[in-house]
Amino acid sequence: KVCDLKQGTGPEPVEDDIVKCNYEIKLVDSGKIVVNARNYLFQLGIGEVIRGWELLILGDASGELEAMQVGGVRRGVIPPSLAYGSGKRGCNGDDCAIPPNSALELTVELIGIKGTTQ
Repeated sequence: KVCDLKQGTGPEPVEDDIVKCNYEIKLVDSGKIVVNARNYLFQLGIGEVIRGWELLILGDASGELEAMQVGGVRRGVIPPSLAYGSGKRGCNGDDCAIPPNSALELTVELIGIKGTTQ
């Protein structure tokens, strides 16, 4: 499930681009915010972030979901298979920010593409 909260008007990124984003990740089960970050830089297509995040930005091969444009804000529910699966993240002992098999709600604002918009 994906929705555009704001349509961007800038260029669309492609695999291997380095993008800058503001983002928030919540656990779908509890609504708890586990990460909220600004000006995060990462390269698309190399596994630096979860695959569901890349698909939110790049769109999917079927064309059902179009790529984001710079300036856009998109929210999507990422199933465990496109997130961390049976893995867990942010653990301190048995207490983990993201438990195994968690669906995540990701809100991402695409701020820029290195070499194109900044």
